[in-house]
Amino acid sequence: MLPADLQSPPKPPKVRLTRRGRVVLLLGIALVVAAVLGVGAVVVGKALHTGSTSDYAGPGTGRVVVQVQAGDSATAIAKTLKAHDVIRSSGAFVDVASNDARAAQIQPGFYALREKMSAEGALTLILDPSSRVSYRVTVPEGTSLKSLLPLLSKGTKITAAELQAAIAKPSDLGLPAYANGSVEGFLFPATYDVPPNATATELLTMMTKRFAQTAQAVDLVAGAQNLGFTPLQVVTIASIIERESAAPADAAKVARVFYNRLAAGMPLGSEFTVRYSGNDDSNPYNTYTHTGFPPGPYDSPGEAT
Repeated sequence: MLPADLQSPPKPPKVRLTRRGRVVLLLGIALVVAAVLGVGAVVVGKALHTGSTSDYAGPGTGRVVVQVQAGDSATAIAKTLKAHDVIRSSGAFVDVASNDARAAQIQPGFYALREKMSAEGALTLILDPSSRVSYRVTVPEGTSLKSLLPLLSKGTKITAAELQAAIAKPSDLGLPAYANGSVEGFLFPATYDVPPNATATELLTMMTKRFAQTAQAVDLVAGAQNLGFTPLQVVTIASIIERESAAPADAAKVARVFYNRLAAGMPLGSEFTVRYSGNDDSNPYNTYTHTGFPPGPYDSPGEAT
């Protein structure tokens, strides 16, 4: 036999856990793991949250003009503000806006803000009407060019002379080919937010682009072809229907009358075109004395007509 001090130590007796003991042990391990993971998740979560909603402090400096588009969500506005370094993070602005019911009242337009502002300060300025630097102009359906120019001039700082000069260069305005170089009828009636530094050409181009978008949406060219007319003729008859209709619900009835007169070879007999002609019997816009279509539209029809 080996001496006692060289003998192997006795093996510890095996511990057999009961079923209940095994359950308790596994539950304890699970709780420890959950606790460790939970602490990690909180730390990581805080880090991510802080990174996505970090904010500038203070009122900011300088001046920067940003545009809020029609239909922009708080997230879209936040991205615009961050792109111009108005705010430090999109998340900060979204957080502030989601907790302020007034955010739903933000209007499209251009706003004078500052760089490196707090998200709360940026929201406050956007909600302040004095921060708006754009001009909002509403052009009603059926507005003739003669009435449109003073309306645009009054609603902006663009003079009537500048608008006339821009109209004299129709190739710069993005008119459709079938307009034949005339802006009458192709300056779409709508509400426009005009940048403070916009030129006459830029403003009129905004309106012709809106016409093109609407024409594409209603498939004007194909629709005219189906009727056996040119797109210009359809816009022309639409301008007559626009003025002759007492209400939008009357447009279909008025259109039927004029299309029937065209089919019968009768003069259209529109009082408004006669006024536009200056009551001149020889003027082709006088639809009392001339049959068929006038040379072109004499006002700006809306999408409904």
